[in-house]
Parts: sequence; C-alpha cells; structure tokens
Amino acid sequence: MKKVLFSLVALFAAVVASAQDYQNKEYFVGSEIAGLVVSGNMDVQISQGSQTGVWVTIDPAYVDRFNVSITEDMYARIEYREDLKAVFSKKNKPVCKVVVSSLRYLSINGSSVIGKGTFSCASTFSALMWGGSFLSFVKIESEKSVWDIKGGAKVEDCTIEAPVMVEVTADETSSSNLKINTENLIATAKGAALLTLSGEVSRNTKVSANSTVTVDILKVNTPMIDATALGMSKIKATVTGTANVTCGGTASFRYVGNGTVNGDSKNIKPM
Repeated sequence: MKKVLFSLVALFAAVVASAQDYQNKEYFVGSEIAGLVVSGNMDVQISQGSQTGVWVTIDPAYVDRFNVSITEDMYARIEYREDLKAVFSKKNKPVCKVVVSSLRYLSINGSSVIGKGTFSCASTFSALMWGGSFLSFVKIESEKSVWDIKGGAKVEDCTIEAPVMVEVTADETSSSNLKINTENLIATAKGAALLTLSGEVSRNTKVSANSTVTVDILKVNTPMIDATALGMSKIKATVTGTANVTCGGTASFRYVGNGTVNGDSKNIKPM
C-alpha cells in the first residue's frame, strides 16, 4: 500500500512539475478578431464573445518558434515558425484558446479545433480544411456558408445555418458530417471522400459525386434534388419531392421515399 501511495504521489508531483514547466502566453486581448487561421500540430478551442484574444499554453523551449499574429482581414493566425510537427506528441503539444468577435473565415491545417457555442457573421462564412485537420462542435450562422474540406480532414457534429446557400466541397480522403438549414445546397464530392449531410433545404439540393466517394443525404429534407454520380461513386438520398438523376460508369443512386425519380440508368434503384 505504501508503494502504491508513493507511486501516486510521485506521479502527481511529476504532473505538477510538467505543468509548471509550461508557459501561458496571451496575445491581442481586446482586439477585433473575425476569423482563425491555424497551422501545425496543436489543440485549439474557439468561441465567440466580447472578451476577445488568443491564449496559448506551450513548452517554453518552443515559444520563440511559435507565432501569433493578426492579418489585414482581422483573422488570428497561429502557426509555427518552422515545421515542429514531429516534436509534439498528444501529451505535450500546445493548447490554444481563441475568442473571436465574429467568425467570417476558418482555415485549419493539421490542427484540432473544438468549438464552443454559436458563431455568427453578417455575410458569407468560408472554411478551408486540409492536412489531416479536425473540427467539431461548431454552430455557424451566416447568410451564405462555403466549405472546402480535403486532405484527410475530418468534420464532426457541426451545424450550418445559412438562409441563402450552403456549398460544401469534399475531396481526397476527407470525412464530413454536417447538419444544415438553408434554401439551396450545393454538395460536390470527389476522390475517396465521405460526405454525410442532414437537415432542411427548402428549395433545391444539387449533388455531384465522382471517383469512389460516398454522399449520404438520407436525412436531408428537400423538395428538389439534382444529382450526378460518376465513376464508382455512391449517392444515397431520401426523395419526397422530385429527383433528377444522372449516373455514369458504375456509379449508383439509391433512395428511399415516395417522391418522383427521373433517370434512365439501371443503377438508380430504391434501397
């Protein structure tokens, strides 16, 4: 029992010592921040509020090789001055907290970003994700919303509220799960991407799939679907209104629902 207690005390001391070795840095507190550009192996928590700024917990050995700046567009840019990806493990990589005043733009390259709460902008929100990046628990309200997801990026548990239009492009080996509420949806998938969408589209849904992708819109409620599937791609949909479908190669369109499906390919079939 004494050995176990000694081990626990030693472990706690080591954890405390490790935490004390890290530095807490703050940048641009109180400044207008309307977006985030983050690159490199780090964890980021982002929220929207009045107390804006960037806070970073990092090993002091790498402080001078870590850069935080504000772009001309008022985006917070967080990056390494050189490639340090191989230096950090899951246990010791930098941890950042970012509070924005609004969110017009989000660019993530190789980082993990977790959202907290709801984000908004008055016009168009744009997101660019690649390099094995990860994004989760984000709700974004804007007039239009444009997403470009590629390079092994992964998006989970994100909600998009955009009255005019949502446009999503998924490429390479990316994996995305988005809940949407909009008037018009444009979804384009290629490479080996996996794109899953749900929610409400009040007017028109346009889906294009190519190569070996899978696009799942079974949980999208929409009156009109225009779908094109090429290569070996797969589209799965719920048809409650009208679906106009074109299939080429061995691509397929599988559907449920009692709506009208127009298309002459043998690969257009009910599920």
